[in-house]
Amino acid sequence: MLKLTNKRRAIALTGTSLACLMAFGTVLATRGSGFTLIERQFAFDPVEISIDQTAHVVFSNKFGSNTIHISVVWTYGVTGQPIGTAFQADVAPGHGVVSLLPAVQVPTSTNGACCSQPVIATVTLSPAAGVAALPVALADQIRASLDVVDNATDHVTQSHGFPGSLLLPAVQ
Repeated sequence: MLKLTNKRRAIALTGTSLACLMAFGTVLATRGSGFTLIERQFAFDPVEISIDQTAHVVFSNKFGSNTIHISVVWTYGVTGQPIGTAFQADVAPGHGVVSLLPAVQVPTSTNGACCSQPVIATVTLSPAAGVAALPVALADQIRASLDVVDNATDHVTQSHGFPGSLLLPAVQ
């Protein structure tokens, strides 16, 4: 009779242990998939700006369901030095914004010929105040482009679209 009781205890202990491990594993799996996207960042390829040109980033939250906070930082392509202060805005669903390139110091050569200056626009996206997190499918909801504009005619001379798959890894 004693052996039968020990076997029952062993089976009960094993069963209880398995149930605890399964419950703990479920909690871990739920917790692991519960990460939220706090911030996403992407950068456009450098563009050359001549003395008679400017640039802007056009951003659209056309297909979004949440307000997104956007920050655009312009930097010199060679030195990495910032150009002006960061542009910041909250973009509501269905709306967009334009970030204009601040004044750029374009060098001129000694013979008076016009030169150019490479610039880079880096865009950081984060949830707006009161929004818990960015959507996981963010790349499907936003659009952006970096455009180089001729100052005399206001025509776009170059446009670099934003492919959603190029979002840099998420900061969690």
